Amino acid sequence: KRWPELSALAAALPRPLSLEALSACDTIAFGLTQEKRFRDAFALYEEAFALSPTYRRASALAYVAYASLFAEAR
Repeated sequence: KRWPELSALAAALPRPLSLEALSACDTIAFGLTQEKRFRDAFALYEEAFALSPTYRRASALAYVAYASLFAEAR
């Protein structure tokens, strides 16, 4: 599990995001979540959702919000 290396790829994403980069964006946002970088993950998922709204991204946004609240409660 090389989450830091995966998360570091966020800097290489094209700005503004392109449709071609969405798959990588989703994967990188997942890596950010695994590192408990919830704000970064949420922002990336939110940007991807704005470009291409899917149920999967909506679910990921909900999960990141839940995970961040759960982490704060600990």
